[in-house]
Amino acid sequence: MGSTRHAAQTETDKIFVEQFFGPGKGNGIKTSLLIAREVGASAYAMVDGDLVSVQPEWIDLLINPLYKDFDLVVPYYHRAKYDGVITNQLAYPLTRALYGVEVRQPIGGEFGMSRKLFLKLLTHPLFPGTFGIDIFITTVSACEGMHIVEADLGVKVHESTKKYTNPEETLVPMIRQVVGMMFELSKYYRDKIEAISVAESEPRTIERISPPGEQVKKPSDVAADKDALISAFKEKYHAKATYDKVPMSDELREKLDRITEEEQAAFRFPSDLWAKIVYDFAIAYNTDKEVLDTLSILLQGRFASFVVETESLTNEEAEKIVKDQVQLFEQYRSLLFAKTGIGIAFQKLYLQKLEEKYGNTLQIKRVERIGDDSMVQAFNALFNKNRGVDKIKKNITCDLEFS
Repeated sequence: MGSTRHAAQTETDKIFVEQFFGPGKGNGIKTSLLIAREVGASAYAMVDGDLVSVQPEWIDLLINPLYKDFDLVVPYYHRAKYDGVITNQLAYPLTRALYGVEVRQPIGGEFGMSRKLFLKLLTHPLFPGTFGIDIFITTVSACEGMHIVEADLGVKVHESTKKYTNPEETLVPMIRQVVGMMFELSKYYRDKIEAISVAESEPRTIERISPPGEQVKKPSDVAADKDALISAFKEKYHAKATYDKVPMSDELREKLDRITEEEQAAFRFPSDLWAKIVYDFAIAYNTDKEVLDTLSILLQGRFASFVVETESLTNEEAEKIVKDQVQLFEQYRSLLFAKTGIGIAFQKLYLQKLEEKYGNTLQIKRVERIGDDSMVQAFNALFNKNRGVDKIKKNITCDLEFS
């Protein structure tokens, strides 16, 4: 399987192999997984190639749980508040909101996998050749019933962290690949998302394991120049020639225009607006680079606002802002179905919940399609218990008939 050469003799054998399928992180992982399959490996661990903080105990933490009935070991890091831009603003909130699993670092780069899991990944039709591989591993595991555990790896330091202040160099290419994969997976696992949405249960908590003894848990600060970030966002937003191919309503454009016209000191890009934008773009995405490029510009605006919101906060205090944003992604999750309609299975589950809750006081004769924003809001209000039945009847104006 490709050309190999052996390194100097060590306690553990090393094999070097030329990457199959061309360049790309995902292709590199696929190459090693195929080798793991061929040699009959029962467990597999991977770490990012640009790590400068890897410790020997990391391998134990990534591998040992796989012999205790776990299928995926995901990393947990103690990170600076401005590290993990894509994770904090997109990957973490979407993973928790859509798939109901509390994985704090879904694109961490360090994973342990059981043979059951990596064989499943190798046969999956969406296996990516790019940076999308990390979110692919986490999402497939969450949706395919794999047992997941977090490993506390302490502080992660990698070369790419130093480049976050230049989003054009590092973040934008990653956004195209990571977010494109996230959106494709959300369409592939739509039925799973619908079931999670209607169940409205608490996110599945993940056990976390830690190494014995002391561990470094205070990360170095990651610099972020708020004025430079705001200026760069405004410039890119206004420089974009057209927004014709992206889901930008007149109302949304007006809100964004107002944001970009604010003075630096008053700049804010609210979390609730960001969550709604992400769901609109997820619906519109169809392997369209234009959608991802536009979202990458807006992500830079949201990150700039996050820096403004948290500049005086500790890492722990900034984490609360991240968690609050996750709740907004959960709150607006039903927008993912607002323009495309909610599936038949989803409709039946909603009707069942209505009957269980109200019995004969609220009888529904027919449901043709659930897709209007006012209807989505009304159903959410019903299950959040903050509106009465009469008000719900008044707000639902299409597709549903009450007796």
